[in-house]
Amino acid sequence: MSFDLNQAAQELGEAPAQPQFPPPEGKPLSALVRHDRDDPNELLLHRYLCRGAGLLLVGPTGIGKSSLSMQAMIYWAIGRAFFGIKPA
Repeated sequence: MSFDLNQAAQELGEAPAQPQFPPPEGKPLSALVRHDRDDPNELLLHRYLCRGAGLLLVGPTGIGKSSLSMQAMIYWAIGRAFFGIKPA
């Protein structure tokens, strides 16, 4: 059994929900560009982390995510590479 949000809205006498954003547009590989080496928005080199973006560290409970992230932040704060990932 599936739930149709538009059908439920019609039954309640409301207008069906409209998507807020258009669907993403596909681009050919030839449209991709190589970014500059001196990109001011790049926080970790090779675009691991850019300004305004996020970085997600996932793993089971108790595996050491917090310790790993603290060590990485300390290394990057003093300008050193951590597992080959260098700060910009």
